[in-house]
Amino acid sequence: MDLEHHDFRELAGKYSYLKEFLDDDGHYDFRHPGLCQLTKAILKEDHDIDVDFRSDRLCPTIPSRLEYLKIINHVLKECGIEEPIRGLDVGTGAYAIYPILGYKKYGWTMAGTDIDSESIANAKSVLKSNRLNEVLDVIDVSATPDEFFQDGDYNFTMCNPPFFNSRDEMLGNSSFKEKLSRGSVIASDNELVTIGGEAEFVKKLIEKSVGFPEIDWFSSLLGKKSSIEPLITVLNEIGNKNFFIKDYQLGNTKRWILFWSFRYKRPIIENDYKKIDPTIVRFDIDLGKIEQLLKDLPLKFQKSNDEITVTTNGDVWSRSFRRKKQKPNELDKSIFKIRKHYIYWNYGPSIKIFQSFHTYIKKHS
Repeated sequence: MDLEHHDFRELAGKYSYLKEFLDDDGHYDFRHPGLCQLTKAILKEDHDIDVDFRSDRLCPTIPSRLEYLKIINHVLKECGIEEPIRGLDVGTGAYAIYPILGYKKYGWTMAGTDIDSESIANAKSVLKSNRLNEVLDVIDVSATPDEFFQDGDYNFTMCNPPFFNSRDEMLGNSSFKEKLSRGSVIASDNELVTIGGEAEFVKKLIEKSVGFPEIDWFSSLLGKKSSIEPLITVLNEIGNKNFFIKDYQLGNTKRWILFWSFRYKRPIIENDYKKIDPTIVRFDIDLGKIEQLLKDLPLKFQKSNDEITVTTNGDVWSRSFRRKKQKPNELDKSIFKIRKHYIYWNYGPSIKIFQSFHTYIKKHS
């Protein structure tokens, strides 16, 4: 829910500390102190969470964080990853907001990591005061700051990385300077700074993730579209073939989320970025005709309502497969979903098998 969509006068009637930021015409002062107090009220009103925000730390924007969590939830559901869900927030900050909202909104158990002792102490205090310390945790990783991921049976990881290469770049950024002049952010907050910027930070995340192939999905928020291409290069270099970008926009702010996995589950995601293979292809399909076509092939399929689920061990429909008298290979197992208007790649290691399949179906539909 966006902050501007709340009735500020009604909120001020319930939370008296908002009144000093509200003028007679009902206009709210969104500069840093007012934004922190409003966020405090909304967390209490919408999520029954009590948080006192510090003047030396960022005030988290709740709508953006809820959007990131909503997209993660969509990915997990599309991949058939079932409850109980456990997540890891890399760099959780002073309030562990992502773990708290993940638990409140979706019932996930989560842990957050951080390297700043004051942020860790504050986040632990927030969890304890809200009686969430038994289901959520904050882990001190200051001794091994580049070991981003933890053992713990996680289904997903998330990260809101620093956006600037240095404090000088942060203060020289026109958008940041404008927010600073309005008091919307605090310049001393080192959560916004990392050497090499977000691209270098996420590159390290990707490299370290290789050691945790059991995690279903890794993800990171990106503040710059220019970060996407070098990170795709990194994923290609390590041999990862299962990744995608999902963007979202709230107001005038656009963000991108990079997802990657070392497993073969794939969600339905519309992906227009030219250097990422699509997992969904759209065209009109006659399901009855396709069902008859599939009966003659050495694969398994099941029709349910308006969907056909196909499980195949290789491109068994291809001429080369039949010509070479190949046998289906379990290592090439793929699952496709066929509906009236699209084919979706649900599972599998090879984009070539998916491309061959939808080309074959399109030719005969």
